[in-house]
Amino acid sequence: MSIRPSKFQLKLLEVTSHPGTDMMSFKLGRGDVEQENHYLDYKAGQYAAMDLGTKEDVEGPVRSFTIASSPTEQEFILISTRIRVHRSKRSSQI
Repeated sequence: MSIRPSKFQLKLLEVTSHPGTDMMSFKLGRGDVEQENHYLDYKAGQYAAMDLGTKEDVEGPVRSFTIASSPTEQEFILISTRIRVHRSKRSSQI
């Protein structure tokens, strides 16, 4: 029997850029903004597939991110990732 993954709509709490790097961190609330008492529960080392809602990326809107925060953190989850300009966008900016 397969288990269908849960879908949550999480609130973006904070965005942090890391000067001198191409890294950014995104802090998201752990509670679903549409369903009261619906709380994201996860284990250390898990990842999340996230729909970024973008339409201009040829690879589509869904990306997988490792959850960087501890599952014991009650208020938020933290996602950190490299931000890169896609080749097609770079060539259109020339």
